[in-house]
Amino acid sequence: MQGEGGNIAREMRIDGDEIALRRRFLALGDTDVELLRRLHEVLPADGHGFTGAFYDMLRTYPPLAGLLRDDATVTRLKAAHERYFRELTAGRYDVAYVARRLEVGLTHARIGLEPKWYIGAFRAYLSAMMHTVWDRFDGRREDVLPTLDALLKIALFDLGLTLDTYFHADKRRIALRDRAIESSVNGIFIADAQQGDYPLIYVNPAFERALGARTGAVVGQPCICRNHGDDGYAEIRHAIASGSEGTTVLELHREDAERRWVELFLAPVRNEADAITHYVGVLNDVTRRKNAEERLNHLASHDPLTGLPNRMLFHDRLRHAIARRGHAALAVLFLDLDRFKLVNDGYGHDVGDALLREVAARLSSCLRAEDTVARLGGDEFVVLIEDLPGAEFAATVAGKIAARLAEPVVIGGRTLPVSSSVGIALHPRDGTDPQTLLKNADTAMYRAKEAGRSGFCFYAGEMNAQAHRRLDLENGLRRALAEGQLEVQWTKPLAR
Repeated sequence: MQGEGGNIAREMRIDGDEIALRRRFLALGDTDVELLRRLHEVLPADGHGFTGAFYDMLRTYPPLAGLLRDDATVTRLKAAHERYFRELTAGRYDVAYVARRLEVGLTHARIGLEPKWYIGAFRAYLSAMMHTVWDRFDGRREDVLPTLDALLKIALFDLGLTLDTYFHADKRRIALRDRAIESSVNGIFIADAQQGDYPLIYVNPAFERALGARTGAVVGQPCICRNHGDDGYAEIRHAIASGSEGTTVLELHREDAERRWVELFLAPVRNEADAITHYVGVLNDVTRRKNAEERLNHLASHDPLTGLPNRMLFHDRLRHAIARRGHAALAVLFLDLDRFKLVNDGYGHDVGDALLREVAARLSSCLRAEDTVARLGGDEFVVLIEDLPGAEFAATVAGKIAARLAEPVVIGGRTLPVSSSVGIALHPRDGTDPQTLLKNADTAMYRAKEAGRSGFCFYAGEMNAQAHRRLDLENGLRRALAEGQLEVQWTKPLAR
């Protein structure tokens, strides 16, 4: 068998043996074939004549009238119809005949012509043929009844092929759908909504992979949509309570301890009475996207060289600490490395970067878990100490930092001397907002440098005034130099 009808026949396993079996079950024997051939010979060659009235009736029937809008379509369908039913009595019911019938049935299934309309066409044909046979055989019972019986047998043979084609088309669609679901990269599940824990009655392989579960291990288990955790399930619980669709992003902790992020879409399945019987869900693995988002967020809030919080994140934590603690004491320590520029200039930026990473690690080792150390840029670091017992505790931490950083660092076989100067500002004594505390800690740090480096200094009010005086003096000197207001005076040394 060739063509699409032949392919369908092979898929449906309708071969010569199957055709013989069907004919035998219908008692469609050689005598019937001969009767049908005799009838075929006496029928007009240009058609049976019943299709005109049949299509006139169809065009008055609302469900089908839309398919028969113009006369050209009706004329073409009438001709096809006549050819189809003329072949019905031709007496050649072999595999080629079956292939042509299956191809017609497949076409009807594709265009959505439901079997009930097809059955109606057979009824109209047989009704018309009863009168034709009666007239052709002059009402002779011995000729009319066997011929009509043979005609009924071949009509039912064809009708069986047509219905089989519809069923096969449905099976193909279902099989294609099942293969698509089984092959989907998204996890798909169906849960029974009529049981309390919504047990899973179907999951595809991608769902099992997403959960890291063994094949067949999760069917019958409670649906993840019934999880009562607080991390992302609120939207799903709301959807179930309201009988609507819902979507959320969940963090799954798999049996193999691997963390996965999934986007869960859940939709109810309703029966004819509009009652929810099942839920169908789709899991889309968004782990890569979430990891990328986390990396971007980390880069936006952390120093890429040391991994410490950056200026933005430190400001945010300090602001929240002030709001959370109210008038409770906390300390801001501002420090930079003494003579760091000499390391960069003498050994290169690679060595300088390695030194900064080592400093970051040493600073972190000097602090409690609840404290924060951040890199503001260059060789400047800042520390936030919450739950401050007193100023003495801040001094202890600053001294510990200074001592730890004073230990030599070995990088690339070179021993580098390191020291730092630390300035300390206390909340609320030295400021009640992040900007003021950082500025005053910075001022105290410069006072520590002036005092001989490798030490620390608390902020005092006069430091700020002294800093302003120094800044005014520096600005005045620069302005005087730019305007030529300064001149060098030589004086003769006094005689001894």
